[in-house]
Amino acid sequence: MTLALALGAFVVVAAAWDVVAGAAVAGIFSVVNTVLTAWLAREQRRTRQQVAETRDVLEQPRRIVYDREGEPVGFLVASAPDMQVVHQARDRRRDLAQEPHTT
Repeated sequence: MTLALALGAFVVVAAAWDVVAGAAVAGIFSVVNTVLTAWLAREQRRTRQQVAETRDVLEQPRRIVYDREGEPVGFLVASAPDMQVVHQARDRRRDLAQEPHTT
């Protein structure tokens, strides 16, 4: 009889432990899922923002930048007002080159 009671108590404790452990594991997975979902949403927003910024940069007017030897080294990316200044400087250099030189 004592053995049956001990075995019954063991089964009840094991079942209770199984329920508690299952709930704990489910709670842990729920917290991990919530944290990962929030992190992924933040990363997705950040990635979308970077894509939008990159698209904005790529859609801006570009000019090739050359080094002293005449080799292309990159692009000058500028907004419209900056490009206007670049064009004005280019036009001014062209005008100066066309003026007769007096010595």
